[in-house]
Amino acid sequence: DKILSTSPLLYRKGKSVVLCLNQEMHNHGPTTILIVDDNPVVLLALSEVMKAAGFETFSAQNGEEALLQARLHSPNLILLDVMLPDINGTELCRRIKTDPDLKSLFVILLSSSETTSENQTSGLDAGADGYIARPIENRELVARVQSLMRIQRAEKALQLANDQLEERVQERTLE
Repeated sequence: DKILSTSPLLYRKGKSVVLCLNQEMHNHGPTTILIVDDNPVVLLALSEVMKAAGFETFSAQNGEEALLQARLHSPNLILLDVMLPDINGTELCRRIKTDPDLKSLFVILLSSSETTSENQTSGLDAGADGYIARPIENRELVARVQSLMRIQRAEKALQLANDQLEERVQERTLE
């Protein structure tokens, strides 16, 4: 077996190239979460739950502030309330997902009032990576966030591996 790269670990096994997704290799600092909710009590509660789970949090109370915070901090994930005072969270998600600088951010929509299957489908169709109907137990919320972070790490590792393989192909083409 020949190691081709260490970040993520790529190695050759026979004629195959194997991608090893080692979580330790992908932890480049704390996972950051932008929490967007117009209710300060909910905002504080969500922030405390996420901090207790080891995440770094930022907050916003409306859509305009959320866009500013997203651009400023480039969080790994946005927990986005559907009902905001200045814009619907689903529409804000659509804007995030069509913005070239923000489209790679993961977004989970949260709602205690818009919980029908149609509401959730609309949110997912707008580009949300998840839709959670509230109330939700803290452990389940943290587990869902952790699950999306694993998916995000895998996507980044796969993209990096693809980029590295393309470089190797280019190098061999030039030889």
